[in-house]
Amino acid sequence: MKYLISLLFLFMPYLVAQGNDITLERKKLIILPADSGPESVEQKITNMVSSDAVQLGRFDIIDRSHLDAILEEQKLHLSGIIDENQVVEIGKIAAAEEALFIKIIAYNQKGVPPKDKVKKKEKDEEDDTLFEWIIKETVTAVFDKKLEKVDEYPFNIQTVIQAEVRLINIKTGKSKESFKLYGHHTGGAKAESLISALESMRWQCRTKLKTLYILSSEIVEINGKEITILSGKNLGLRKNSIFEIATSDRKKTYKGKTITIPGKPRGLARITDVGPNASIAKVVRKWRPIKEGNKMYELTSPPGVDDLTFGYNEGYALELGFRHWFAPFLPFSANFSGQIGVLNDSRNETVSHLGSGIGLSFSLFQLGPIGSALQFHLPIDLVFKNDDENHLATTLLSSPKIGLEASILIGESKDLFISVNKILNSVMGKWTYNESEPDIVDTQTYNAIWDGESPSIDLTGLYLTVGIRFIHIR
Repeated sequence: MKYLISLLFLFMPYLVAQGNDITLERKKLIILPADSGPESVEQKITNMVSSDAVQLGRFDIIDRSHLDAILEEQKLHLSGIIDENQVVEIGKIAAAEEALFIKIIAYNQKGVPPKDKVKKKEKDEEDDTLFEWIIKETVTAVFDKKLEKVDEYPFNIQTVIQAEVRLINIKTGKSKESFKLYGHHTGGAKAESLISALESMRWQCRTKLKTLYILSSEIVEINGKEITILSGKNLGLRKNSIFEIATSDRKKTYKGKTITIPGKPRGLARITDVGPNASIAKVVRKWRPIKEGNKMYELTSPPGVDDLTFGYNEGYALELGFRHWFAPFLPFSANFSGQIGVLNDSRNETVSHLGSGIGLSFSLFQLGPIGSALQFHLPIDLVFKNDDENHLATTLLSSPKIGLEASILIGESKDLFISVNKILNSVMGKWTYNESEPDIVDTQTYNAIWDGESPSIDLTGLYLTVGIRFIHIR
């Protein structure tokens, strides 16, 4: 393996010439704010963007201290307002390939009344007579005029920020891409509110920066389900990153014009071991044959996975459900579910239920298109039934289950699956109903009325689920 990687890097110039769509080195990037003042909001956002870009590991960032040294050597200085033309000149001096230019579109901070004061004011206004309301508004207007330059709520500041980040090609001076960052926070003093608003922008920033320089690699070795790719810590690659596997793009001349035909996707792989300049990945989904030389393209966000399910219990319970999976291609994954259905109670009467739940899954094996997993699901359902006095009664029901799932790949973005589960227990709450009374705004809760023993629900036993899984590659 080490010998193979060494040979690859000996022939690196050849690889660059033949496959310039492979990411082999970091991109040199300079990040500049429109307002270069150290206390400006642009500079604070610039520091945040620069920090996130460094953490990604795929950019060589020319920081402010390095830039100041370069400009001082050129008998120049950076101060005041910067425009895009200056960004290009500074980028050329600093030998950067591209520049990120950050500009504030909107920025505002103001004190706002806390929610409890707003509700109290609305309630007071409802109780006021017309004369009282006129007097109060007149007095308030006088005080507002005197205090218009004074912030009435200095410790409940609402901060709103909108910034534009533009990627500029240093050679051409043209903008390649741009994206916007939005920040919002209410609460605390001005500095505290600003910091929280900036933090709310950080998750947007990380995702957007990835899209500016998506990693692409190539399969250099295949060993069963494990593949070796030509990317590693040198490009900030991280464990559990998901890549799409595809054939190389093809160039074709049509009517004297050269066009590029995208390669065909072949599967998905998850990084399991990151090396200095090469990494190991596991194929987690394959719908076409995978070969050495196939390209690998980083997905900026994990694939979305959703299930549509139909369940049946031996106690005549029927259920239609939906599940959304989190981190679906890791060995352990979780899901959030919603379900609606009918079931039989101890009176052998059909009742309806509506609820949600959480689940866990552990992947057991994957043999070609067939996979298997051990699963646990904890649903919480609201069950509806009329009591013996014709009140609409409800109760909570939880029936945790554990089971085995088998799935089969039927296409690039679809699986069929079936699971056999054991419902471990059924835990019920009390049957209750709500009723409003005259002269009382809030409704009152009462115990449901039954002739004899209240109906119970016990779903303990086998539970069969079939469904279709949808994979969304973004």
